[in-house]
Amino acid sequence: MTTRRMTLPKLTIGLDLGDRFTELCAVHAHGQVVATARLRTTPAALERHFAGHPRRRIVLEVGTHSPWGSRLLERLGHEVLVANARQLRLIYGSDRKSDGAPGCRRASAPAFATKAAPGVPPELRGALGPLLELIARLTHAIRGMEGPLERVAPERYPETARLRQPSGVGLLTALCYGLSWRW
Repeated sequence: MTTRRMTLPKLTIGLDLGDRFTELCAVHAHGQVVATARLRTTPAALERHFAGHPRRRIVLEVGTHSPWGSRLLERLGHEVLVANARQLRLIYGSDRKSDGAPGCRRASAPAFATKAAPGVPPELRGALGPLLELIARLTHAIRGMEGPLERVAPERYPETARLRQPSGVGLLTALCYGLSWRW
C-alpha cells in the first residue's frame, strides 16, 4: 500500500460570504495572517479577485452563498472546502466565534430570494423558482405588517421591549416568545 503525504498549500484563504460583502482572510501555513480584504458578494467580484491566481485552498462556511461560490472558485482551479460550523467542534464549542462585526452579522431577509436564485441549479429552477417567488411575496407581506405591530406592541405586549434588547431579536420573534408565555 502506497501512502502519499498531503502537502498543505502555503496560503489558505478563508471567505465569509455575506449577503452584500465578503470578508477575506489569507493565512500563511505557519498561521500568520498575510492579507485581508472586503469584496462585494457577486460572482463577478469573486471572479475578478481569484481569476489568474495560483491554486489556493479556500475555506467557506456553509450558507446561502456557499453553493454558487464554491462552484465558481472550483471552476477557477482552486481547492474549495465548505465547512459546517455546527459540525466543527473547535468552532462550534468556542465562545469566541465572531464574524468581526459588532453584534451579530446582519442577514437581509428581503434579499434572500433574489440572492439565492442564481445559485439554484438549472434542473431545479422549475421546482424551486416558484418557492423563491413565494418567499419574496411572504417577506414583503410580513414587512407590511411590521408597522402596525410596532404601534400596538408597546401598549398591548410590553414584555416585547425587554425581549428585543439583545441585538438581532426583532419584533416578530419577541411577539412569538411573549405570546407563547401567555398561553
